Amino acid sequence: MADYKVYGYAAYEVEVHNHIKKRVIFAISMAHRPHWLCWYIYSQEMADPWAQDFRTHNADRTARIGKMLYSTPSTVFSYRPQINVNSFVGSMGMDVATFTMGNRGPIFDCRIQLLGGVAVSLNFKLAQDEPMRSIAIPSDMGTVRIMGWVNLSRTSIIAELKKGPSPGLGGVDPFSTKF
Repeated sequence: MADYKVYGYAAYEVEVHNHIKKRVIFAISMAHRPHWLCWYIYSQEMADPWAQDFRTHNADRTARIGKMLYSTPSTVFSYRPQINVNSFVGSMGMDVATFTMGNRGPIFDCRIQLLGGVAVSLNFKLAQDEPMRSIAIPSDMGTVRIMGWVNLSRTSIIAELKKGPSPGLGGVDPFSTKF
């Protein structure tokens, strides 16, 4: 059994033609003596007519609705067997997941349940930023993709979390409407 930490970084609403999709950026590291920090992004799935709008149009609005909660940035979880922090979405770099966001005033309780080869529940908190315009659905289906990873041998985990994922890290643009 190995212990890991999950860090909530940000939650966004991306709107195209009055339809809103949630995106959540988070990171995973080993809980003790981390050598790597791996960035992931959850993207809500859309029904076919709306998915076509997202593939063919630019966003009308993108709003950051949640941001890192610096007082408690991480939550510990365990998984057996021990795996690399960049292996939680499998060899294809993405996996099916559900996302739940509970609103407790200025705090969002977030849960991402990975449903593929590595079935694990990731729980973390985000501080509320801009007000949400989307309807809170108990559980949204979507995909989690790997954005990339950072070697922590020359930097601290806190510095990397404050900086956030590099633009285009791993070829994934979190503001793109295309995925």
